[in-house]
Amino acid sequence: MYVCTDNEIVRTTLADPDNVRGVLPVATAAKIVDLYNRDGDRHKFFRRNVGLSLTPVQVKSALPAFAGVVTKHTDRWLARAQQGQLLPVWESVRDLVLEVGLGPIAALCTGPGAEEQMETVKSMCATVQAGLFAAPIYFPGTTWYKAINTRPAYVAYLSRLADQRFPAPGSDPAAPPDPARVLRLEDDAGAPGMLDTTRFLLQEFYEYGDPPTVGKIAERLVQNVIGATETTAGLALSLVVVTALLPDVQRKLREEQAAVIKAHGRALTWEALSAEAAPYTDACIREAARLVPSVHGVFRKAVRDLQVGPYSVRAGTHFLVPNELLHALTDPPAEVVAEKVHAPAGWAERVGLTTSALPAWQDHAHPERSFKPERWLGPERPRYLHAFAWGPHSCLGKDVAILELKLVLVALVRAGWWEMEKPGAPYRLTFVPFTRVTGGPTGLRIRPDPL
Repeated sequence: MYVCTDNEIVRTTLADPDNVRGVLPVATAAKIVDLYNRDGDRHKFFRRNVGLSLTPVQVKSALPAFAGVVTKHTDRWLARAQQGQLLPVWESVRDLVLEVGLGPIAALCTGPGAEEQMETVKSMCATVQAGLFAAPIYFPGTTWYKAINTRPAYVAYLSRLADQRFPAPGSDPAAPPDPARVLRLEDDAGAPGMLDTTRFLLQEFYEYGDPPTVGKIAERLVQNVIGATETTAGLALSLVVVTALLPDVQRKLREEQAAVIKAHGRALTWEALSAEAAPYTDACIREAARLVPSVHGVFRKAVRDLQVGPYSVRAGTHFLVPNELLHALTDPPAEVVAEKVHAPAGWAERVGLTTSALPAWQDHAHPERSFKPERWLGPERPRYLHAFAWGPHSCLGKDVAILELKLVLVALVRAGWWEMEKPGAPYRLTFVPFTRVTGGPTGLRIRPDPL
């Protein structure tokens, strides 16, 4: 395996689908999700159709649905805060993002009993996705055991939801779905005001000439929901935790939101959330994605022999593109150029890197030194942000994820101040593969102080 930290190679050679394809070389993950759409023409059909559901016009039209989910959850957070309760930060953020992914994005819980369905499918989804990178210990009570044993019921429930969205004419809604039944676009029960990636998923199958049966669509929904939720939840966690440690950043955010409310009113409109109206809010999201990216690296596999810089690489070779390291090595600001921590002698050569220094501006343990949203507001802003990957394998939902993060951050800022349960206490983050708080205080305290 090669580790690549050359931005130009990452954005050219390793972004060309004729050279590489995305892979997930983790045995446990392969038991949870089948990355069916990573190869050849299927990948092109997938990106084209899902991309159509994620255009700026579509995202803008779905903003009220997104805002409704975020407001519902942050109101619950505030209710707990007013009762003096701590907020379990990861569980709360994950629950919100899962509801956005299964609701406005996938449009799966839209019919009668939608609220109950949402709570059921969220619980199953959280259990299954927790097994993506869990230790494969198949013993009652372990994360892996729960994930593997919940997955069949989860797929069956997704089948039911897909069957309800595209019901056969004259069918009995109470009857169990037939996994072999082909879903038809003309039978769509509709999901107005949502992105509805599920309908576009059916379009992909039809364009590719693959009949979209209930069973196939349910399996594909497992992957789509992972894509719509895992990385966004990790980044939302990073954003909330880092800003909780930095009251001065919160102060600047509150000053900006006070001006936004004065100019645009309290409604969470497209204009009020724009980078033009709230540049510091936008910069905080980009800086959180730079400092603590939700995915700390992506894997690529060469599909033919390649010349990658000075290396001749055979087909089948794996590459790791470490987002975090790319951010650390890219365009360090002048004030920290002198503050460098060099990698051990010979380490870079052993893993196929050019010799580089790791600047102190990538210090997770001291965000007061590293987290500088202002770097995104001036002419010397970083040239690259790899949090959503790059090229034909980049994240299709980047703009959707940023919108979710803005809604969450703005809701918190307008509600009051927030801090970790023990201010100043050290905390520990786990970075592989997704960001999680694994040590220190994990509860969030919100102090209501509405704007």
